[in-house]
Amino acid sequence: MVEHHHNHMHKRLLRLVHEHVSVRLNLPDGTKVRRAEHSSVRTYEGFFKFSNLEEWLTNLVVLFEISMYGENDRDRECVLCTLQFLEGEAKHWFQCHVISVKQEKLSWTFEEVILGLYDRFVHPSTMQDAQEEFLCAKYKAEMGIQGFYDNIMDHAQNMAVHPDEYQIMEVFLKGVPTTICDKLFENGLSLEVNTIDDLVSCAKAIEMAHKTAEYYRKKAIATGTNAAGTRTTPRTATTADRP
Repeated sequence: MVEHHHNHMHKRLLRLVHEHVSVRLNLPDGTKVRRAEHSSVRTYEGFFKFSNLEEWLTNLVVLFEISMYGENDRDRECVLCTLQFLEGEAKHWFQCHVISVKQEKLSWTFEEVILGLYDRFVHPSTMQDAQEEFLCAKYKAEMGIQGFYDNIMDHAQNMAVHPDEYQIMEVFLKGVPTTICDKLFENGLSLEVNTIDDLVSCAKAIEMAHKTAEYYRKKAIATGTNAAGTRTTPRTATTADRP
């Protein structure tokens, strides 16, 4: 099972590489190649989460694609340029295994470097933790609906097998407050017909309506009026009121 998960994650990483640097970017004649901004790629330090490696690789291969590093004849450049986007333990691993004179493997391809980083740093335990956190995700008022959904998707991104949309919707509905969940169904939404975007959008509208109602309720209590502006507490008599 663990080997299957590793193979699945390897394929996700290799797909990114193939999509962006397996073929050189084909620009129309006379088109100026704009200078790629290296600042768009943060350094990878050897984080345990798969999503950190995947996000870093996504930015890196897009940079290489814009820099016209596609195709096999520039693979060595991709390997060597990767070093400047590594820090900490990841940089140390690269120096020891990829470019050291004592390296056991004489020639690394860019794909092999990426898979090597995955095998060295991404822990199987973090993928298991991500699955448990995904299944047990709960809404918190301070994070709101959007924050709750983003949290779910962050865990999903780190799972060995990415959940399908139906599973994501189930976790979402299980984690939101009952008051919001009930309203979603009252509005006619269902897992069979709607998308996760439908659920999130509607849930955010319900959440905002609740916040607005709560705001006016507290304001009414503070001012002694109801929502319609009618005073609910007796006004203290003044001299002008006396006969």
